[in-house]
Amino acid sequence: MGNFLNRELIRIIKKQNAKISKLQKRMSLDFGTGVLNKEQGFIRLKKEMKICKKKKVPMSIAFVDVDSLKKINDNYGHCEGDRALNIIATIMGRNIRKDDFVFRYGGDEFIVVFRNSNIEEAKEIWDRVVDRINEVNFKRKLPYMISVSAGFAGYKENTSIRDLIEYADKNMYKNKMFKYYKYA
Repeated sequence: MGNFLNRELIRIIKKQNAKISKLQKRMSLDFGTGVLNKEQGFIRLKKEMKICKKKKVPMSIAFVDVDSLKKINDNYGHCEGDRALNIIATIMGRNIRKDDFVFRYGGDEFIVVFRNSNIEEAKEIWDRVVDRINEVNFKRKLPYMISVSAGFAGYKENTSIRDLIEYADKNMYKNKMFKYYKYA
């Protein structure tokens, strides 16, 4: 009887642990896009920065802003805006390397972390994302064009998370303005 109870108790505990693990994973993701949420993104980014410092390896980030999301929301509704965000998040997740990761930073902003990559390598990887977004615009025939602006920053020893993100954000705005003036 004792062995049966022990086995049954172990089975119940394993089942509960699996449920807890599943719940923890779900809680670490952004509900709307399926990428890491901001809290988990910061935890992983901080961990990566420690690894970079210890191992003296490069790391870069991209601060990504979805262009014209407000226009999509205003003209086609917020459900369609959410759909656009989801499409972009999916494209980013599928077209970066396995060890890189994406997290949602704000409403229409994401951060992509490129492990073991300098800025030039990160930009090469990012080009695949942009190519896929362009393919979606061409193939899906959405009533609007999806586009993003990105700014890059490379981690340097003793750079804070805030400074790294702020630098990438400033670069993103420079790129967005260049895009605007280029076509205006």
